[in-house]
Amino acid sequence: MNRRAGGDSAKLRDLAAELAALNPDVIVTVTTTAALAVKKATARIPIVAIGPADPVRSELVASLGRPGGNVTGFSPNQAEIAGKWLEIIREIVPHARSLAYLTDRGNPGEMLVFRELQERARGLGLEVRALDGLTKSNVEQAFTSSNAT
Repeated sequence: MNRRAGGDSAKLRDLAAELAALNPDVIVTVTTTAALAVKKATARIPIVAIGPADPVRSELVASLGRPGGNVTGFSPNQAEIAGKWLEIIREIVPHARSLAYLTDRGNPGEMLVFRELQERARGLGLEVRALDGLTKSNVEQAFTSSNAT
């Protein structure tokens, strides 16, 4: 069964509750936002979270070594590698002064990554802005506003 909320957090909460009510053996999520919604919907059904940005800081799990609760999975821990992204950007565009991070601004995991990126960028004299890329119109607007400044 495949469910999508289309960026609507209220719909995501409803879908998470609906899925939990179906009493599946396991629920698999692919975003931090979805994993958090499902975690709120059930403490009993196992949740496999694929790709949350930082499962500890987003409060999906107590720790990576001992997650506790009903959530497990795999995380690329993007927040920890944000500094590496900046090093690569510096190699590609050595004189860059600003960076646009196109993301889902409503996703708490993505915003953890953004804050880490922003903090590390400050030390390099870079300004980082998070632009909402959740929908096609948001992406178009982000590129328009990015070109205007």
